[in-house]
Amino acid sequence: MKRWLLLAACCAAAAGCSDSKVVVRASLDQGGQPIADLPVWLLPYDRKALADSMLRAGEMPEPAIPADLLTQLESLTAREKEAAGDSARRQVQAARRTLQARIDSIKTARRVWRE
Repeated sequence: MKRWLLLAACCAAAAGCSDSKVVVRASLDQGGQPIADLPVWLLPYDRKALADSMLRAGEMPEPAIPADLLTQLESLTAREKEAAGDSARRQVQAARRTLQARIDSIKTARRVWRE
């Protein structure tokens, strides 16, 4: 019983130290009567440290997004705003489609890596 009180006091103290508010609503049926006095445990963790440890444990590194790809995307956005005429817009849109294909392949590789 003392452990539960100590744990509840620690959780209350930890919850009181942050700006965020956590609201938990639980019911057995969807839209049903809420369950009162349901114990909830909040487990703090360091998200960055967890992600870093997963990176180290993995066999291959996470596929990176090349910096030049982001630069090209920004450049295309600027060129698209300045494009005068249909042919200039079509050229920018064709370049954007090519660039988008590269971005999509990297996104797919990252999703596969995460799984």
